[in-house]
Amino acid sequence: MEKAKKFYKEEWRGKEKPSPAFAGRKVRATNYGWRHIIGKAFTTNRKNAIKRLNHLRNAKQILEKTDFPYEIKKEIDKGKMINRYAILGKLENGQVLKVAVKEVDSELLFVSVYDTIKTKTDDKETHELQGSE
Repeated sequence: MEKAKKFYKEEWRGKEKPSPAFAGRKVRATNYGWRHIIGKAFTTNRKNAIKRLNHLRNAKQILEKTDFPYEIKKEIDKGKMINRYAILGKLENGQVLKVAVKEVDSELLFVSVYDTIKTKTDDKETHELQGSE
């Protein structure tokens, strides 16, 4: 967990790069995303939270390389209408990850990264990541 925390807080947060999926806008890595992963999820499903922490570097790469959101949903969050986005990226081993982003007051925030499926075929809706850890 310490390695993931160091990456998130020292190598990602404050050093975000433009995301092609959002027309070059930056997706901010904030305490919101960190707390989302290690909050209740960490105490109720520690194994799943650790998998998410281990994929933070991949999530950052997906946001920096993927050209378009896979899914866009509008929903009400704390009384405000917000957009939620899902970005997909495929790792070299065929595993597909989903990166969740939400837009609040025109600011894009990283929420989490999730395992989705393993696939052996190329998928136009995912972006192949080279050299992922």
